Amino acid sequence: MSDDDSVRPGIRVALFDLDDTLFAHRAAVDAAIIEHRRELPGWSPAEDAAEARRWTDLEEHHYHRYLAGELDFLGQRAARARDFAAPYGLCSTTPPRPRRGSRATSSATARPGVCTTTPSPACTS
Repeated sequence: MSDDDSVRPGIRVALFDLDDTLFAHRAAVDAAIIEHRRELPGWSPAEDAAEARRWTDLEEHHYHRYLAGELDFLGQRAARARDFAAPYGLCSTTPPRPRRGSRATSSATARPGVCTTTPSPACTS
């Protein structure tokens, strides 16, 4: 290292560990899901663990769709959010966006899924 003020070491790379080795990703996600659910109609603390698990399952499902080339990165995120919000009537029926060049790409399906705060009768089961 030099005493010259013009030569300063800086951060050149930042690594984020999301597999719970260095950062408690799963615990942070679970806490965020529980906190978010408290704002939704019909919230019950008895269902917190099940809903956190449902988010994790949706995360896995749609991420594997992304890895298979069925969805692009934003499409898998939109699909996960849409599917999580659907039981609360907070979703759009717009399908997730397929990955460009995938077999599923067409002008009819190349729109992102959208979540809103306006309940939609089409989303309720």
